[in-house]
Amino acid sequence: MKKIFYTVFSLLVLGGGLVSCSKDALDPSLSVDRDLNVKPIETESDLRAVLTGAYETMTHFTYYGREILMFDEVRTDNAYSVGYSNRFINVSQFAVTANHVYPADTWKQIYKVINSSNLAIGADVTKGDKEAIDNYKGQAYAIRALAHFDLVKLYGQQNVDQNADALGVPYITKFSELDAKSYVRLTVKENRTSIYADIDKAISLMTDDTSEFTRINKQSALGLKSRMALYFAAFFPEDYAVAKDAAAKAMEMGGSIVSKSAFDASFGAESKQANSIFELAQSGVFNQGTNSMFYVFSYDGYGDVLVHPDVLDLFANPDDVRGGEKMIAEDVDGDLRNIGKYPKMSSNLKVMRFEELLLNYAEAAFILNNGDAQALDLINQLRAQRGEVAFTALTLEDIRTERRKELIFEGFRFDDMMRYKMEIPTSPVTTKVIPYGDTKLAFPIPQNEINVTKIKQNKGY
Repeated sequence: MKKIFYTVFSLLVLGGGLVSCSKDALDPSLSVDRDLNVKPIETESDLRAVLTGAYETMTHFTYYGREILMFDEVRTDNAYSVGYSNRFINVSQFAVTANHVYPADTWKQIYKVINSSNLAIGADVTKGDKEAIDNYKGQAYAIRALAHFDLVKLYGQQNVDQNADALGVPYITKFSELDAKSYVRLTVKENRTSIYADIDKAISLMTDDTSEFTRINKQSALGLKSRMALYFAAFFPEDYAVAKDAAAKAMEMGGSIVSKSAFDASFGAESKQANSIFELAQSGVFNQGTNSMFYVFSYDGYGDVLVHPDVLDLFANPDDVRGGEKMIAEDVDGDLRNIGKYPKMSSNLKVMRFEELLLNYAEAAFILNNGDAQALDLINQLRAQRGEVAFTALTLEDIRTERRKELIFEGFRFDDMMRYKMEIPTSPVTTKVIPYGDTKLAFPIPQNEINVTKIKQNKGY
C-alpha cells in the first residue's frame, strides 16, 4: 500500500472545497462540513463560526493546548521532562529529529489555524453589522499574525545564525491558493514585516470592547504587538519603542495585577479575572483531557514535566506567593512539581495576562531610558502583590528576574533566554550546556514537508 503524507502544503491546496465551521461554542462535536462552492461565507454569523473554529484549532494540544507552551519551558532552566511516559524527554534533551511527531504535528496545527484565519480574511461578508464584521476580520488578522510569530520563534534560524536575515517560515496569506514554487521560506526580517502588517491591520479594525476575553480583542492585539516587538527588538532595537507604546495602550484599556490573596486561585478560574486579557476557553466538557497541561505536570497524570532545581533559588523569599506551597511543591517521590498553574483539565489557557503587559512595558521602557520612573513603579506594584519588598532602584536584571518569576511555566522562558542570548544550562536529563547559536535551538522543519515542497531544512538536521 502506498503511504500518503498529509503535509501543510497538501492541507492548504486540498482545502478549497470543504471546511469545518463550528457553531458558536468551542466544541468539536458541533462542527459541520460546509461546501464553500455551494454555500460561501457571507454573513456575520458565518464569519464568527469560522473564527470559532480557528480558536478551537488553536486550543488543540499540539498548539496552545499544550505543546507550544511545553516547548518553551522544558528546554530551559525552569523545567525539564524526566520522561515517565516518554513525553517531551527528547525535547528536553535537544534530541528532536526532523521525523519526530513534535515538530510535524505543531507545524501542521499552526498552519491549520492560519488556513482558518485566511478563510475569514478572504470571505466576502455582506450580511450583518459592519462594525461586528470588521471586528471579526480584525480577530482573523491577529490570529494570522500570532500563528506566524509562533512559527518563527520555533522554526526560524534567527538564534542559530544570530541575525534577522536568517531563514524564517512561509508566510501564507490566502486560503488554499498555493503552488509549490510560491511556498518558500522567507527571512525572519520579512516575516517580521508581515507580522506587524497583520497585527496593525487587526488593531485598526477592532472595537474597544474588551468584554469577550476568550477571543482576541483590541487590548489583547495591542498586547500581542508588544510581545512581538519585544522579541524582535533583540535584532531591531528600534522595536523597544514599539513594545513600550503597545503595552502602554493595552494597559490603558483596563485590567490590573491580580492580588496576592487571589493569585493561586486565579489559575484555576474559568471566569474572567482582574488580570484576564486573552484566554482560550476550557471547561469540564471541552478540554484536552489526558493531553492537557495539567496531566503532563501532575503527579496524578503522566507527570513527565518537573521543576528545574535552579527554580528554588528564584524564590528564596518564603513570602513570595509565586513560589509558595500552593504553586510549587515536592510530591511523595521527592520530585519538585508545578501544582499551581494548570491545576485542572478545565483551567482556561492563559495566553495573556495583565502582568505580561506590565513586564513588557517595564523592560522596554528601562532599555530606552534606564532612569524610567514608571518602570520602577510598575515593578514595585507587582512585587507588592506577590509578597516582595519594593526596589529603591532598578536594574535590567531585576526586571528580567521578575519576569521569570511571574511568568514561569506559562511558555515564555525559552524565548526570553533567546532574546537575552543566553546559553541553556544543564538539567537532570542533560550533560552539556547548549550555547547561543547552536543549531539545536531551532526545531527542524518536518521531513515530510521537505519531501513534498522541497523547502530548505534547518542547519544541523
